[in-house]
Amino acid sequence: MTTNIKMQLEFVSAGSESKSFTDSVRHDRDATDQGKENLAREMFAELRKAVCGLEAKVLTLQEQLTQLTFELLRERSERYEQRLSALEALLSTHAGRSSSAQELVPVVEQRPHSPLAPQRPLQPAELRARSRVLARVEYGAQGLYVLICPQDGALSFTPDSLEWFDWLASLTSFRFIGPQGRFTAYREGQTRSWKAYRTFHGRSHKRSLGTTDRLTIARLEQVAASLQSEMISL
Repeated sequence: MTTNIKMQLEFVSAGSESKSFTDSVRHDRDATDQGKENLAREMFAELRKAVCGLEAKVLTLQEQLTQLTFELLRERSERYEQRLSALEALLSTHAGRSSSAQELVPVVEQRPHSPLAPQRPLQPAELRARSRVLARVEYGAQGLYVLICPQDGALSFTPDSLEWFDWLASLTSFRFIGPQGRFTAYREGQTRSWKAYRTFHGRSHKRSLGTTDRLTIARLEQVAASLQSEMISL
């Protein structure tokens, strides 16, 4: 005998109105009340199983969407770092050319029978701009570190030498650009202690570098790598 079962489902979600759906099913089963109840229970169990399967798929899609969002943010961060590196390289090249041009000026002035042109004093704005340029320690393409002073240009001594520590002792800040990361270092007031700073998404991240006598290349690379790892994890 054919059994006709009518089912009504009501879905209620927080903050929205409830929605109900009604449907009927015809099935050749026991037409007694017990048979109808058993059939209804079986159908409800199948329905719950299907809903649970849909929930699992929704959770999987949400996880995939979250992972995709993280990948997009990481790619955006990498592109930003690449553009920043290209800009810093361009500025370094420009600074090198300017330094070369300044070195050629005395040669031209010392030519025989050439009139001596008075050296133009720097304007206050130029003096302020030069004072804002930070000294830089940068890892070069040949695997060597290049030391650049805003006033003297490229320096000839090597890192971790006596001249290196004397130079750092004369500074209050400098920019470090290594193969594993970058940061800006500032001296803490009038002390010999230094801290590394790096800004990412409007937030400043800090690391202690130690005193001047501990600022070796290995220590600078260690802190740069630590900050870079923190940037990637954000």
